[in-house]
Amino acid sequence: MKNRWQKLMTELNANPTRSEKMYASLEKKYTEKHRRYHNLQHLRELFAYVDKYADLLPEKRLVELAIWYHDSIYSVWRPAKNELKSAEAAERECAHLDLTKKEKERLKAWIIGTKAHRLPPAHDTPSGRLFMDFDTAILGAEPKIYEQYRKNIRAEYSIYPDLIYNAGRKKALQTFLEKPIYLTELFREKYEEQARENIKNELK
Repeated sequence: MKNRWQKLMTELNANPTRSEKMYASLEKKYTEKHRRYHNLQHLRELFAYVDKYADLLPEKRLVELAIWYHDSIYSVWRPAKNELKSAEAAERECAHLDLTKKEKERLKAWIIGTKAHRLPPAHDTPSGRLFMDFDTAILGAEPKIYEQYRKNIRAEYSIYPDLIYNAGRKKALQTFLEKPIYLTELFREKYEEQARENIKNELK
């Protein structure tokens, strides 16, 4: 993971000392004790999709940055602001990187977009859509893997009793079923049907 980060930072002309500090900060955040799913393993899974579909990612560097930062802030006490705070962290910490103004705006918009898994029109690009689908690919995993994901999410929110957690989880899952889960035809064909089945089973 660190090698991957260093390669990206080299491509973006980052100051080596500063990039080392950035990585140390990210690693510390993604290894927080309460994280059972939104951790470094989650990032590894998303980067595996980046490698698999690299030819479909004209904004590959930006997708990689978005992956690194999209869950950098993950509080289970105030989850409603996680995406915004993660986006603000990316905006602040990546300000010195070799990115255009539009790329910086896009990075922030993509991370905020993970809250509702939708992109604002100005930043709705093929790379952005794939980034969103990478993040939700777990929903379309085979049932055994999905069940472990479900348990990991519950463990992250273990501070809440079932009555409170179940109500919030139910609302989130139902939101996914109100529209197509995946933004790209590629992922809809691969995962949409299984994702809907998984979600419906969990709701039961």
